[in-house]
Amino acid sequence: MFEIMSYLLHSDYKTKEWEEIRMNPNKYFIPINNEQIYEKFQVIDPFYIEGAIEIRYYGQEVMGIKYWDLIDQLWSYMLNLVGEYLQKGMSECYFPDMPVKLSFTSKSNGLIQFQIAENKWVLPEKEFINCLIEGSLFFFEKANELIENVDYTSDIKRINQMKLSIVKYFDY
Repeated sequence: MFEIMSYLLHSDYKTKEWEEIRMNPNKYFIPINNEQIYEKFQVIDPFYIEGAIEIRYYGQEVMGIKYWDLIDQLWSYMLNLVGEYLQKGMSECYFPDMPVKLSFTSKSNGLIQFQIAENKWVLPEKEFINCLIEGSLFFFEKANELIENVDYTSDIKRINQMKLSIVKYFDY
C-alpha cells in the first residue's frame, strides 16, 4: 500500500542551516493538506514554490523530504516520467533544481523499478503509477486553492487525460 504526501517548505527555512532542516523536517515542511498551512503560508512566491514529495510503500520511505525542490515543477516532471514510461517502458529525468536523477524502468510481472539518486525500488507498477497520478492531482488541486497568482487548471486537465491513458494501458 502506498502513501503519498506533498509538503511545502516554510519560508523561514532560508535563515536556517540545511542540517537543522534535515534534523527537524516537521518544523519546516508542512503537509499541503494541513489546516494550519493557510496561516503559515500567507505569502508564497508563485514562481518559486519549494517543497517535497514523500512516497511510502507499506510504511517504508521510497522518496522523502530530503529531496526537496520546486515542488510544482517536480510534480510536472513526475507526470512527464509517467507519460514517457507508458509509451516506452522506461523514462528518466533530473530534479528541476538539483542534480538528483529519477527513473522508471519496466520489469517483468507487472513491476516497475523506481530510482531516485542511488536508491532503487521494485514496486507494483499499476499501484505505483496510480498513486503518482492521484498524488499529483491532489497537489495541484490544493495548490490552486492555497497559492495566489497560480493557475494549475491545465495541469489538472492533463492529469485527468492521463487517467484515461492509464485505464487503456492497464486494460481495466
